[in-house]
Amino acid sequence: MKEPSEKKAIIKKMMEEGKTYKQISEETGIHPGTVGIYGGKLKKAEREKKCFNGDRHLCRTCKYRASGARSGCDYIIHTGNERGCNPEVCNKYEKGNRNETKTSSKGK
Repeated sequence: MKEPSEKKAIIKKMMEEGKTYKQISEETGIHPGTVGIYGGKLKKAEREKKCFNGDRHLCRTCKYRASGARSGCDYIIHTGNERGCNPEVCNKYEKGNRNETKTSSKGK
């Protein structure tokens, strides 16, 4: 049986050659789930290298981050304007305490 580091190296090499997860699994005998897990992690790492905020690290300290149980960005709620960019390349980042969302006063 191959060691995890060997499997990762084989999967990375074959992905660089343009092979699909299914092809990699069939050609190497590595379980399809293992290929999917390692392949996904490799793709995520590549994305993060290419983007300024690829791992969304800035989102955790941005004052427009969503409040409560919601995840995402409340930029439009606070400014009335759409962010107009994907989180990975967001240029609206402002460090600070989370802005509280405006609550509706209906029924009062």
